[in-house]
Amino acid sequence: MTEERLEEMNRMKRHAIEHDDKPMLRIIEQAEKKTELEQSYRRTISKQNKQITALYKENKRYREALEEIVQTSITIKDYKAHSYHAELVAQKALEGEQ
Repeated sequence: MTEERLEEMNRMKRHAIEHDDKPMLRIIEQAEKKTELEQSYRRTISKQNKQITALYKENKRYREALEEIVQTSITIKDYKAHSYHAELVAQKALEGEQ
């Protein structure tokens, strides 16, 4: 809610209280509740977007690690050397390194 809108809402609320306008107070309370719910919704969506972004990056890191492991299986013919390299690549991906 904008600063101006908030000031207007507070002014209307004071006026309704001063004049004991209960229907107007209920309307204002409903508007305040709606605003709180909208803000909560935006925070929830923002948090979920951050979680989705983190999962996307994690998935990308794992995919790149797997691609590197497959690619090195072509270039590194020695099984032990490839196995060691694959383990290092996988460990880095799991730890969040690139």
